[in-house]
Amino acid sequence: MDEIEIEDDWDEVVPYKGPYYSSGGKPILVDSYCLFMDILGYSQAVKKSVENGNAREEFGNFYKAIYRLKDSLSGKDNAVMLTKGGRDNITVDWEVLTFSDNLVFGIPSIQIGIDRFYMITVDISRIQYELALKGYFVRGGISTGLLFMDHRIVYGPALIDAHHLESTIAVYPRIVLSKNLRDLYPGDPFLMRDSDGTIFLDYLENACTEYPDSIDGWWLDWSAVDIHRILIEKRLKEFAYHPRIRSKYCWLARYHNAFCDRHKDMEDYHPSLNVDKKYIGNLD
Repeated sequence: MDEIEIEDDWDEVVPYKGPYYSSGGKPILVDSYCLFMDILGYSQAVKKSVENGNAREEFGNFYKAIYRLKDSLSGKDNAVMLTKGGRDNITVDWEVLTFSDNLVFGIPSIQIGIDRFYMITVDISRIQYELALKGYFVRGGISTGLLFMDHRIVYGPALIDAHHLESTIAVYPRIVLSKNLRDLYPGDPFLMRDSDGTIFLDYLENACTEYPDSIDGWWLDWSAVDIHRILIEKRLKEFAYHPRIRSKYCWLARYHNAFCDRHKDMEDYHPSLNVDKKYIGNLD
């Protein structure tokens, strides 16, 4: 089933146009990829900003981060996707909805096709990477199924499935895949298998960029990785006496250090780029 149009007695004129409206202007449910994300520690950060008198700054940082994110996914900045698999000159135009500490992203699967699903992981891992470097660590789920989405409403089983993945499966600041998408691993360079068997996005791979002058053709932005380390260590100190929250940042430290270990042979690596175990004890 590709799409379901609303009943024929729908006569409201909808000025908003997009992939979830028919040519006649009626809202339709469309087979889609859906991402549901939750920002870790958002509620505490908002409350703390008010208590500390820096609510304006916190709001400004969040507003700019989300709007820059939406612009980057609007189709204007991502017409050419570069991955370790090559280039595709395809515009990927997401629908994005933000409410409280949640973000929902949707795109009709017909725009991509399962053979180009790696473009989805490229986009979503880049979202997670850019948010992380601004201090917003997220967990989430990616699903497929029927979806309707515009600037006001999001509806459909794909949303329900993605929310279920985020709230019950992801647990840690990772974005996990629904069962029908897991078979794409290990062919996608932005997917990893966790120690519990869960397939998730390896967003730190976005620190690697193609660079012909380097020895292996790739350059790693260790300065961005170091920002990631500093932010994790800060949160580990902040939540040292909050075991439930701290466990999430311990997972993040494990992921960070595993990334560093995998790439330690690349130019400019230094052991100080790893999260210091004095903040977390033995991760193993």
